[in-house]
Amino acid sequence: VYVLASEEALLLVARETFQEGKVTRKPGDRWMIYGPTDYIPPIEVEVVEKRKSIPLDINEGIYVRDMKTGKVRAVIGQSYMLQPHEEKWAKELPGVVEELLRKNPARDQNESASTE
Repeated sequence: VYVLASEEALLLVARETFQEGKVTRKPGDRWMIYGPTDYIPPIEVEVVEKRKSIPLDINEGIYVRDMKTGKVRAVIGQSYMLQPHEEKWAKELPGVVEELLRKNPARDQNESASTE
């Protein structure tokens, strides 16, 4: 039994053809069950992962890739729940950028103040 809160969802994939209410699911079909709810998956269904809404501040963002089209887009400054056909995409950064991000800005300011 999966217990989902209001900001959670389950990503599901059909293992074999079955009827769910008025919807016929075929093998490979992907869909999500959104909370709040309790969910007991039938044997024809595989639970791929439990997803949570991603809270993003006004200056934060993520890259999201649509697995059907391959398009990548940025989502910025809002709470976002990935859709069944989406995944988080990690952008490769050049080594110089990685090094700059690792630096501690407060330490760098202290070093420049002490050399003046």
